[in-house]
Formats: sequence, structure tokens, C-alpha cells
Amino acid sequence: MGLSMYHSATGAQSPHCIHAIGIGKAGAYMVEALLRTGEIEDMLEDPRARFTGLSIDIGEQDQHELKEYASGFDQRLAERGIPTERAQVRTVSLEVPAKKDLMTSLNRWREFLKMEYPRYYWNPNYEPWLPGDMEMPKAGDSIPRAISKAIYGHYYYGEDRPLEKELDQFVASINATKLPSLVLVFFSMAGGTGSGMVVDLARHLSNVKLGRRIPVVGVAAMPFSGDEEHAGGAAALYPTMNEIDCMLDDAKNQGVMAVWGDLYKNPFTGGFFALPQEHSWQRLGSYTKTGKPAIRDALRKGVTRKFVNDSFMRFVVQDYGRLLFKMLRPMGFTGAPHERNISGDRTWTVFDVAKFTHPGVEVLPGEPRSKWREVVTKWIGYIPQWSGLKEGFKTDYIEAHTVAPRELWNDTLEKHLIHTLQTYVLDGEDGTINVARRVLRRAHGLLQRDDPGGGQERLHRVLRRARRVRRRRGLGREAADALVAARSRCDAVRAVHPLRRHGGRVHLGLRVLGGGAA
Repeated sequence: MGLSMYHSATGAQSPHCIHAIGIGKAGAYMVEALLRTGEIEDMLEDPRARFTGLSIDIGEQDQHELKEYASGFDQRLAERGIPTERAQVRTVSLEVPAKKDLMTSLNRWREFLKMEYPRYYWNPNYEPWLPGDMEMPKAGDSIPRAISKAIYGHYYYGEDRPLEKELDQFVASINATKLPSLVLVFFSMAGGTGSGMVVDLARHLSNVKLGRRIPVVGVAAMPFSGDEEHAGGAAALYPTMNEIDCMLDDAKNQGVMAVWGDLYKNPFTGGFFALPQEHSWQRLGSYTKTGKPAIRDALRKGVTRKFVNDSFMRFVVQDYGRLLFKMLRPMGFTGAPHERNISGDRTWTVFDVAKFTHPGVEVLPGEPRSKWREVVTKWIGYIPQWSGLKEGFKTDYIEAHTVAPRELWNDTLEKHLIHTLQTYVLDGEDGTINVARRVLRRAHGLLQRDDPGGGQERLHRVLRRARRVRRRRGLGREAADALVAARSRCDAVRAVHPLRRHGGRVHLGLRVLGGGAA
């Protein structure tokens, strides 16, 4: 139902449903993390509610955890007396098509777009963006963005149109919901599969299938310093961010639509979250320096991603999704026309998960609370270094959510946190900062099921309506510094298979560089 979830006159929020699509490895892990909160079952106790989950990847090697968890989901619903038909969780594992079949789809691309959008400009000079002599990757490899885009189109537009059928089933489940809905689209900004497919999938879902009736929220995991080298490397991150920006930025998106039509209207009608991971990586990556490096590093990366995913999903489902909805209102992305704001270039919302303590690291269980607070104070001080914000960035609004045991967090730590954020990112006296505490409850010395983090203190810091610094989004030190490096890498390799690092509008012959087209 395309309804507003907020009554402006009374301030009351209606109950609502959350649905999710994950693209690539990161997307599959994020859908699994959403299910793992246990809150989805609680939401489904309302007889009007439904949950719809979908994971799309090339190959099935990164979907095993989601499949395993989803296989027991129906059983958990049945144990609670909740009809299993209220939930739909599906996984799609695409095969890498034969080169001949893929090139046939690319040669027909103009036909596909013309059927989809009659006003589509038929480019007489169109050529497939992939060379005929390219080497096809295997499922499980790091897939270049341009190849991922081609594979998505092959299965969406191709003979049997399996991906279109999957999206139809996804939307049919949403339409059967008797409550207002939110749809989250998860992917990695650094990977090739998710970033290569997300532009086309999001516009098909939001603009074509849902008719822009329901808020569709983009959620992108940002790279961190311990991340693996993906296909295209840092050079691929630069066009990825700029292609997303050409959808989010109102002025740029209007320019794109003026030439190519409403087919390319911003599909993220519910806004866009960028999730920096560097602060959590630095904290979690410092656990141990023993063991085999390859195994140790793989575990550290996996723990970092899982922690960030779990923390964000706890935020999503908190108070049955009402907190997430409150985040959308100041950005004007609630699905209600009277609440729509023209955000210009302030549409990137940074959601930074900062981890401050962990049992057994720097301080041991049973040691004085003063020592624990010293460690927390030290790691609050690292926010300027690892938050993902460019030095000099300022915003007019910060919302910080702290999650900690009652006996650990106190007013002194909160004042230190506020001072750090005010000094580092708040825009003078006119800026606003809101801090909310969430207490971890204990029962007989053990954390209860709904007690995330195992006693770990963490901070969810949200910067709404991120403002630019020198034409850049408020995606700063981790993101913007990576963006600068990515631009240099992109310039260095531009002459060698330049289109393979692009995705969004490469079928139009466009390479988005610096927010424009080349």
C-alpha cells in the first residue's frame, strides 16, 4: 500500500512492514542479518503484516548462510503460531551465460529499452559496451561492474525473463501486505556484482514495478582499509559513487531525465544510506595478531561486516521500524507528497557504526568500570579519524544512538561524545545534535535475546542530509579519501577497457566521471 506512515496532524506513526532485496555477497549477508534480528517474527504477529526477502547473486557460493537461516524461518513462525504464508524469502543464483548468448542480449539492448520506454531515444551509433574478445569470469570470481550489468540485463530482458518474474513475485508479496511498507535494497559500493546491477534493478523495482508508490531505500556498504581487492580495484569506486550521485542529486537527475527520459528518474524514493565500516574494522581488527595471516584476516573481515550489518539491522527493526521512518522524514522521503522536500545535493545519509569496547580486548571482564570508561573515551576520540567523513566536512544535524549496559555508559561519556561530534562535524551554533541512549538489559548476569552486542558498547551515528565539501558528498575521510584515490586510479587505467569499471548508464555510451558524463 502506497500510504504515508505518519499522520502529520497527530504525529502518530502507523505500524508497517519492512521488505528487503540484497544484491551480491554483501546484499545476501545483509538480508540474512535482517532475519537474524528475530524482530521480523515479532512484526509478523500482526495479521496484516508480511515480510518479503530476495537475494540475487552470480553463483550461489555466498548465499549459503541466508539459505540455511531462511530454511528454519518457517519453522520458527509455525512454533509461534504465525502462518508461514505471511513470509516469502527467495534466493536467485544466476549462472554466467555463454559469451555468445550474452553478446546477443547486448546487441538487442536498444530493443529492450524501446519496449520498456516508448520515448527511448534510438541511438543509431550504439555498440555493445563489452568487447567481443573479453574473457568471461566464473561464478565466484570478482565480477567487473559492466559484466554484472550485462548479466542482469540478460536475465531480466532475455527469453524467459527470470529476473523480471522474480521482481514480479517480490512486488506481488508487497501488494498483498495490508500495511504500509518500506523496501530496502542492500549492496556493496566496492563490489562488482551489487554496484553493477543496482542501478537497473532499483529503477525496475521502484519506477516500473512499484510505480513509485512505496519508499525504496538504498543501503550501500562502503569499503574499508582491510577490504579485499575487487574487480576494477579502487578505480571502480569512483564511477560507482558518481553514478549513484546522478540519481540522488536532484539537479543532476533532472539533467539526466531531460535527455534520456523518466526511465532514469531517481529510484531511491525513500532515500539512501552509506555505511562506513572503518571504525568497526579498526576496533575488531585489533583483536589478535596470532595465527595464520590469511585465516586471521578472513575472520577479522567477516566479524567486521557482520557487526556493522547486525548493528544497522537492529536500528532498522527498532520499535518495529518506526525509528527508521523517523530518519526518512527530515529528508522528505516518506512516500507522502506533502512531506517531500527538494534536497538538492544533500541526499547522502551517512550511518556510521562505531565500536568502542569488546570484552577481553584492552580491558578484561571484572576490571573496574573506570578502566572500561577510559577505553571508551579513547575510542570516542578516534571518531574524527575513522568515521568516514572528509576533513573539513560540516553538517547541520547529527543523531547519535548509543547502545551500552546501564552500568557502563554515563553522563561524562555522553558529554565527551557530544563535544567530539560538535567539534568535528557540527556546523557551528546553528547545528543540532540529538543523543539517544539504549540500555542493554541483563538477566541473572546473562544478556537477554534482544540484547544486541553481548555487552559491547557501540554508537550509531547518523548525519542527515549530508552537505558537500568542494562538490563532494558528505562521505568523508574513508569515503572521500578513497574517492580521491579512486579518481587517480580511474585516470590511470581509463585507456584500458574503460567501460568495464562502469555500470549505470554505460549502455547509453556514458561514463559518469565527476558527476558528469564522458
